[in-house]
Amino acid sequence: MKKNELSPFDIDPIIKKLFEIPMGFISKMPAIDIIDKDKQLLIRADLPGVDKKDIKLKIDKNSLIIAAASSKKQENKKEYYYYSERRSTSYYRRIALPVPVVPETAKAKFENGTLEIIVDKAKEEGKDIEIS
Repeated sequence: MKKNELSPFDIDPIIKKLFEIPMGFISKMPAIDIIDKDKQLLIRADLPGVDKKDIKLKIDKNSLIIAAASSKKQENKKEYYYYSERRSTSYYRRIALPVPVVPETAKAKFENGTLEIIVDKAKEEGKDIEIS
């Protein structure tokens, strides 16, 4: 067997790299809905396990970035036992919006793990061209 060949008993290098990444650094992509509301877009994202203060949003006329991270620790000490549990959750998603929007009109609310963002669509700025 040549030096660079893998034997059937070796772990694929890509899979091996996945196990080297600390699990706290892997982000999930939140499930989203994009709903056309005539003159506005409504974007819904599911972000279970995070608090409103841990969500960061950035919008421009063509895209929306949703980022969120949360870490919780629970400890319990009793007379004869002790345990400690930790949970980390993180989300990241960049969404290409289906139509241009007006970023300054964006409003967001977060309730029961669901984020809702409503933003006005940009007016179409086409120009008629006369043929001479």
